[in-house]
Amino acid sequence: MAVRITSKRYGIPGSPITRYKHQPLHYELGKEVRLVTLQPGEFDDDLYCEISHKNLEDYPHYQAVSYTWADQSGDASLTKAVLCKNGGQIPITESCDGALRRIRLRGLKRVLWIDMPSIDQQNTQERNHQVSLMKEIYGTATEVLVDLGKGDAESDLIFSQIVNLDNGHEGPALRESFKAFFRRRWFHRVWVVQEITLAQYATVFCGRIKRVELERDSFDSILPTVFQLRTTFEKTWSYARLLDLLVTSQTCQSTDLRDKVYALLSLLDSRASIPIVVDYS
Repeated sequence: MAVRITSKRYGIPGSPITRYKHQPLHYELGKEVRLVTLQPGEFDDDLYCEISHKNLEDYPHYQAVSYTWADQSGDASLTKAVLCKNGGQIPITESCDGALRRIRLRGLKRVLWIDMPSIDQQNTQERNHQVSLMKEIYGTATEVLVDLGKGDAESDLIFSQIVNLDNGHEGPALRESFKAFFRRRWFHRVWVVQEITLAQYATVFCGRIKRVELERDSFDSILPTVFQLRTTFEKTWSYARLLDLLVTSQTCQSTDLRDKVYALLSLLDSRASIPIVVDYS
């Protein structure tokens, strides 16, 4: 696949650009990941980044992104791309493209871990390795940036009234808007369970300018039951059992059925001896 992109800003000609070739991660280092330095720009500017390798044991400063590969209609085709300073382009979905545009800053770089560009999706061994590090990736991040997609009437109403939720001011109109809002794809994906549960701090984006910052204790006031694992295991955090997690997240969806289990492994008690190894082969 070749995505034809024109970028006057970075001097890239309007001809097909070669696909970016991921450099191998050093598994012997244990916790090496790729971070994406997203260059600043306006919403409609081309996406431009630089890829670097970092060891999580060195506590690099970065933000992790939580989003869905597919858009609200379920389209996960690779129709967009991120241009790399390292050379070439990384194909991404329309949903990933929108997420990067919404979280991009106008004047500052953002250092991100975001699965589609950060993992060589064609390398099964690497996918296995990186999925096994999800607890460290999302737990070490200084912040999780949650992208819920394009804005609409429901999201506009909710984001304008979110400050009133703890004051008992939610009325019938707001409750109906919440029902519509929670039908968004992000709220029903199994990977989100660990991404939001492990987050120490999160900023939620929806639409071009709609966002809200959430402290850990305020997550439960706006999230559906499946994301209230934070409260469920507040006093017994290290004792989460796989069966409990599977039951709690049974309505969550995944494109690959193996992810119904893999996406929960990071929430298990580290002392638990469960013979499950992430293996997409």
